[in-house]
Parts: sequence; structure tokens; C-alpha cells
Amino acid sequence: MAEILSTNGSSGQKKEVGKEGFFKSIWESYRSLDRFTQGFILTTLLLIVVTPFIVDQYLNTLQEAAGTKPSEESTTSSCQGINTKGNASTGGTIIYTLGCNNSTTKIKVSLTFDAWAQGEDLAMKVTDPNGARQVIDQENSATEVYQSTSFIPAGTWKIEVINQGSKDIDYDIRADFTN
Repeated sequence: MAEILSTNGSSGQKKEVGKEGFFKSIWESYRSLDRFTQGFILTTLLLIVVTPFIVDQYLNTLQEAAGTKPSEESTTSSCQGINTKGNASTGGTIIYTLGCNNSTTKIKVSLTFDAWAQGEDLAMKVTDPNGARQVIDQENSATEVYQSTSFIPAGTWKIEVINQGSKDIDYDIRADFTN
């Protein structure tokens, strides 16, 4: 029986890795692995590719569960308000985002908490789509209100509920867009 002494050239030549192509050598290495290892590598690569999509869906679901929805641009004139309850932990901030693509509307945001007592103090920061911020913090009051006096700019509004007190505080927040 014949014995094979070399392949891919004469016995004096050594196979050069650069001559074959990088991807071809990787493919040949992959094909030489057993089925379990091939399946493991393929599954790992698929998980790496789909992980960003899974994380995006998870974060969108959390945001919707918190009472807000990711802002979506639309060709129709729409503004999405909120009406929800929440709890602000001591020193914590809760952020709501609202989308409105209608520049012929006004906004009113009301933040109320059950009963004002010693150590309970919420403030509200409203940021319009142009980046202008307004902090509303009435002393000795269980209500904070922001209301636009003229038409608002279209885009994404950010509303922050800030607990400045020394206790966790339950609150109600309502944001409405009106013409």
C-alpha cells in the first residue's frame, strides 16, 4: 500500500497559511471539528447576534410597564399623554418621556402625592424638545403643576419626578396635551 508523505505540493514545500485565504482556513478548521463543537460555536454566534434585539425588546417592555411608551415619530398629528401612579424612593428620580409631533397644542403636567407631611417633598423637572428645562417645586404643597401658556414645540418631552424628601413617596402624575 502506498504511503502519503505530503500534500499540496512537493515534499520540500511547506504549506503557507497566507496563500489559502483567511476565511477558507477558518471554514476548514470549523469543518474539522466534531458536531457538538460546531453546534456550540454556531449557537454562540447566533446569541451574540440576537442579544441586542432581545435587550431592546426587554427595555421597551419595562418602559411600557412603567406607564410610558418609547417615543415614535409619526406622519399623523399625535400626542401621547400619561395618567399613572408611581413611587419615588428617597433621593430617587423617575423619568417619563412623552412624544408629541403637533406644534399647535399645549401641555399640562400635574404631580400630586397623597398627603404632604414632614420629610415628604417631590419636585418636577420638565424638559421640552428644545432642551429648555423648568423645575417646579412649591414648598409646603402636595401638588406640582406645569402648564404651557403657548403652543409647544413638537418632539420628545422629558418629565422627571424627583424625591427631595427623606421618605419614599407614592404619587400620581398626569400629562395632557390640549389644543
